[in-house]
Amino acid sequence: MDPSRSELPLDGPASSLVTGGSKGIGRAVALDLAAPGRTLVLNYAEDQAAAEATRSEAEDRGARVVLARGDVSDAAFRSRLADIVTAETDGLGQFVHCAVRSSNAAFADLDPRELERAVAVNGTSLPLLAHALRHSLRDGTSIVFLTSIGAQRAIPGYMALGAPKAMAESFVRYLAVELAHRGVRTNTVSCSSLPTEAFRRAIKDADAWYSKMADRNPSGRNITFDEVTHAVRFLCSPYARMVNGKELTVDGGLYSRL
Repeated sequence: MDPSRSELPLDGPASSLVTGGSKGIGRAVALDLAAPGRTLVLNYAEDQAAAEATRSEAEDRGARVVLARGDVSDAAFRSRLADIVTAETDGLGQFVHCAVRSSNAAFADLDPRELERAVAVNGTSLPLLAHALRHSLRDGTSIVFLTSIGAQRAIPGYMALGAPKAMAESFVRYLAVELAHRGVRTNTVSCSSLPTEAFRRAIKDADAWYSKMADRNPSGRNITFDEVTHAVRFLCSPYARMVNGKELTVDGGLYSRL
């Protein structure tokens, strides 16, 4: 078996929506969900070239890909995205929310408008997207939110990302209860650092931080993108049907010792 490919079956309809799916963790998740006979709705905010490259690779894996460019914090776009999903799919098997807005600023230097935008993308967009997409959620649908330790512990310069993600983690628990009667489950995957653009924007001296995390990890290394996608896929598989409102942490034990 190729360890870079998840082998677990997917629950629900054969269509997935990945927000923030053109780069970083979102891209890795999108490519893992791409397979023959499946439709992938790929949301991205700005980088057209990255989105086209991800679409090409997903199509090489056999998926039908629909690009949806827009800001998930914008109400008009959320409505348009719901229309795209309705028109292009017979319902969602997976809605994986990886869209993120990151910045690095000490509290004294924080731009209030930037914090408001970050809260809208990293925090409130999750329940608002789920509401917009409610008619496409089916028995077997999985909603998965990607978060990090910064939602639970204060990291210098990480407020605009960590605090709103803590809000979204709470929304996950509420969505889990509200949607369970429909056979829809909502969970969180939290992972330690990966070398993404968002990570580099959010963390000062990101390379040094990343190296330090590997040294401190009791497993002797940092995690990989594949290990995160495997966790997401497990939550989206029939084996996790009664896993609801929970957080699955992929960190090699790092944050158990800090």
